[in-house]
Amino acid sequence: MQIKNNLRLMNWKGVLISLGAVILTVGIINYALGNVTIPNSFTNGTVADATQVNANFQALANAMPGVKIASVPDNSNITSVYPAGTQLGSISVTIPAAGNVMVSSFGAICLNNHTNGLADMLWLKISKTSGAVTGGGSYSTVAIPAELPTYGRSCGPLGGSYIFAETAAGTYTYYLNMATNTTGSLKGETLGTSLIAQYFPNTLP
Repeated sequence: MQIKNNLRLMNWKGVLISLGAVILTVGIINYALGNVTIPNSFTNGTVADATQVNANFQALANAMPGVKIASVPDNSNITSVYPAGTQLGSISVTIPAAGNVMVSSFGAICLNNHTNGLADMLWLKISKTSGAVTGGGSYSTVAIPAELPTYGRSCGPLGGSYIFAETAAGTYTYYLNMATNTTGSLKGETLGTSLIAQYFPNTLP
């Protein structure tokens, strides 16, 4: 008898744990999609039109985050002088509704042909304008102090992000741009670089 009672208790515990997991999962989904407007509602006894049901599913799909990755070709001998710049690569994304697009870049960056006595610098920017390295959105600079000796190449990690608030559905293109600060022999270079665009439909409260 005690064994049966224990089994019943274990079964109920299993049911409660499973129910709790379902409630938690539904709560998380509800919180994550709290700003979603479902276009159609249905009541018992009425026919659910397929077009309306599909529209509801589409609204949920539009509220899910998305991501896209694009490779940036290796670039060398970048000599554009600030405030002018050179486009290194780009990424285009199509978003289903207004939201935020966070664009990030990862890879390696090099300064070539540093000369002792010159303070060398590179500007990197993710922008919606090809070649632009000024204004909002600038996120990274690499500098070599003037007192360092002359040498051929110095490389390090490249990384940074910028969030663009887009007000409508559509296709948007973002660019990774670079410029230097001198007309001398300094050259900028990128290696093994990628652009990553992440779409977020909602802003957290």
